[in-house]
Amino acid sequence: MKRNFLILIFCLAALYNCKEKEANQEPEVVKIPEGIYVGTFQCNNPYFNGLASDITMTFTSNTWEGTVLSPSESVGYYPGLCRGSYSIADSTVIFVNECAWNTYLDWTHILNNEFYLKTTTDKIEFYRIHETYKDLYKLTRQN
Repeated sequence: MKRNFLILIFCLAALYNCKEKEANQEPEVVKIPEGIYVGTFQCNNPYFNGLASDITMTFTSNTWEGTVLSPSESVGYYPGLCRGSYSIADSTVIFVNECAWNTYLDWTHILNNEFYLKTTTDKIEFYRIHETYKDLYKLTRQN
């Protein structure tokens, strides 16, 4: 009986030690590698009907700058890119857009606030889901 009790204590101590190590591990930090990226922005909002805009974005340190390369005749320059800063927490990227915008632009398509982030070696994807549609950025690193 005493032997079983000691084995139980040993197993519990081992499990506790494993849990403590897991809790102390640093979370994996997702980073956007610096460089110039080219890709698309697409919104599946019924107004845009899935139209995609060609865009370019440059990421340096914790700043970004973006340009719409091919504005659509029907929806104009969307998304609203310009320049700003960003921060990453877990798999979320938070953009701050430093530019002033006119009222003609749908403000829900200004690159600002929180997006889900996926990265690979040379590709990044970030998106946010609204109640009835999704904004999706897909970019490939050029340098």
